[in-house]
Amino acid sequence: ALSRFFAYTKLAVTSKRRLALSAILVTIPAVLVLKQPDLGTSLVFFVILLGLWFWSGLSLGYLFLIVSPLISLVAASHWLSWAIYFAVLLAIIGLVRPGMLMGIVAVVVNLAFGMFTPFFWNNLQEYQKLRILTFLDPGLDPRGAGYQIIQSKIAIGSGGLTGKGFLGGSQSRLEFLPERHTDFVFSVLGEEFGLWGSLIVLFLFAFVFYRAIRIAVRCRSRFASNIVMGATAVLLFQFVINIGMTLGIMPVTGLALPLLSYGGTSLVLTWTLVALIISADYRWQEY
Repeated sequence: ALSRFFAYTKLAVTSKRRLALSAILVTIPAVLVLKQPDLGTSLVFFVILLGLWFWSGLSLGYLFLIVSPLISLVAASHWLSWAIYFAVLLAIIGLVRPGMLMGIVAVVVNLAFGMFTPFFWNNLQEYQKLRILTFLDPGLDPRGAGYQIIQSKIAIGSGGLTGKGFLGGSQSRLEFLPERHTDFVFSVLGEEFGLWGSLIVLFLFAFVFYRAIRIAVRCRSRFASNIVMGATAVLLFQFVINIGMTLGIMPVTGLALPLLSYGGTSLVLTWTLVALIISADYRWQEY
């Protein structure tokens, strides 16, 4: 629905009506998923929206202004980080020049979101709070919520340059690393095949994303191009979050690593997205 909307709407790229309608199309299913609660999957919907906004011609500056309230929500946890962020925000507003009204709205909305940070924090689920705190400092709960991150770092670090060999990883084989076949499968690769093996996997993923973007570029149908870009955005987001999660630079969200993580639902979703990309490539000449 979102791809068709962007393909056939006559509204201008920066039209407020266009931005609002597309946001509504995404917000409805995202809120339903968030109620499960499943924050990681609900974020995927907004990643698709941001990807299609960018693909339809919206500049990076405008995209930053749109997502800036969420950044303010995080930055407001400390007065110094919020002050630095606001200086950056004002500089970007000056560069983008969205107009006086939109600039004022952006500043006011960021201030409002920043002041609502305590309210937002108090309404998070306990497990979500714990994930954020252990992301900042896994040592707060080394035998609980921080255990996976600590063991993941140990596994990847112990792999060295060449790894311990296939099925030779102590962290994974002795079951020190939980969820090693799903969310933390990259940690197993890092331990058994080392830095070189991990770089090969990253290169293969980069090649897949490069090919997908090339397909989106050459599709003559705007609708098909949007489908490919939306599917690519989902796979890329899952890839970045999962790899960052295993390295300890992203919070644990439960998003699988495409094509590698074990799991029926994840596998069906991944291959469905890949099938959409291949189908668009097969019919790239059709309008």
